Amino acid sequence: MLEIAFRNGTVYHYQNVPQQTWAQLMRAASKGRYFDRAIRERYPFQRIEGE
Repeated sequence: MLEIAFRNGTVYHYQNVPQQTWAQLMRAASKGRYFDRAIRERYPFQRIEGE
């Protein structure tokens, strides 16, 4: 499970994200662009808290 906290305070849990995808996210020059390309809309998620 990958937990992502956005700047607006919203927190999401993304399920079944491979360790390699997390590692690439951590190394990405732009985490937002990598997230949009490789995680958003590709993995099931649950909104945990926030706006």
